[in-house]
Amino acid sequence: MSISHFLLKELPQENELGGTLDGIDQLMGNVPGRLAYVTVVGGTGFAALSGSSMGSTALLGSLMVPEMMKRGYSKYLSIGPIMGVGGLAVIIPPSALTVLLATLARTVKERARSVRPAPGDNLADRIVEVAVSWADGEVVGLVEGLGPHLREWVIGFLIAAVVKMARYRNYDLEVRRSAADLDALAALLEEETSFLLDGLPQAIKKAVEASGEIGAPGRSLARRRVEDRCLSILACRGPFFPQGMALETLGELRSVGAVNEILDFLTEENSYIYEAAEHALAKLDEAVIEPARARLAAGNIEEDAGHSLLITLCEVGTPGALKLILEHHEFFVDAAGPGNSARWISLLGARELIDPLRRHLPKDTAQVGQAILLLAAIHNIRVPEEAAIRRAIDEFWKKHPEEGEDGGDPGPGDGSDKYLM
Repeated sequence: MSISHFLLKELPQENELGGTLDGIDQLMGNVPGRLAYVTVVGGTGFAALSGSSMGSTALLGSLMVPEMMKRGYSKYLSIGPIMGVGGLAVIIPPSALTVLLATLARTVKERARSVRPAPGDNLADRIVEVAVSWADGEVVGLVEGLGPHLREWVIGFLIAAVVKMARYRNYDLEVRRSAADLDALAALLEEETSFLLDGLPQAIKKAVEASGEIGAPGRSLARRRVEDRCLSILACRGPFFPQGMALETLGELRSVGAVNEILDFLTEENSYIYEAAEHALAKLDEAVIEPARARLAAGNIEEDAGHSLLITLCEVGTPGALKLILEHHEFFVDAAGPGNSARWISLLGARELIDPLRRHLPKDTAQVGQAILLLAAIHNIRVPEEAAIRRAIDEFWKKHPEEGEDGGDPGPGDGSDKYLM
């Protein structure tokens, strides 16, 4: 039976399956314990149709267990055959995953037929090719065997491909073909898509630079137009991808006059937005320090934004950034936590950080202590608490052996082992 048949056929309703099981019961004749056999035979057929172990088990359980218990079957004999035959659904093709992926791949292909790509645009064909390959029977079998995370990723990819075909645009091609048209590039800032986050801000920066020499009226006008558009997008507080692109663009243009507006977005809960704000501020280098100092002095930085500001200052990594961190060290410890703040500020590699960190050593001896030992090693000095710190570090890794492999905080291999002297 073909996959297309399974895609179109409705699953049996409970009363239909009940009639099927009654027919199998009659065919069995007067066999002792025949309801157990009926469950296995009927369940195998339903498993082949549904492809869903949970659905098959639930339906058989609701139909057969009450009847078997009423006829005096033990609970083990009532439940055992149902549990056994329920697992067949993922073995007998097509499984539920096969049906789902085939349906999504077919939808991608159908929607791709209505796409009218521009000359040189083969993105739709490539998306269809990848979608069909993920729905291949052998590939689906491998996907099922590799666990739920890969299954969820493949399903998510195919759903995204369906949406992409429904609203098809090749944004990468549009950016490249609009490279010299600043108005066309600026208009793309308002598109609600993640595809433009990486390439569009850099393209706008190049278009502004191409509009004239530094200080030339044409270039100043072009820059001002883009900055005004970005600030307008941020003021609207609308869809978050345009906000992220506007923040990244202000960073690329080194728009130091927009520092305070960018700082406002460090409090956002959406990771696309606050990370874009972090990137933008890091590109502004020391221009961020004085506005941040004024806000910290006035108490206008929330603790949620404090962690992001600390990361930004550590990435700026200048003496001015170090001085600001030392001035407000307690605030950053409260905002990011003793361990996280210690790990980030140790990136600066400054000897002046050792004593402030030692004050917070009792709060997190392992992580704060590790930062202290690293700074002490850089400057070839010893700390009195070294033995206690090493014991705490050993205990920490015994209790958390999995941490540090793929975390978001500083760790070996992500640049945190390189210090600014």
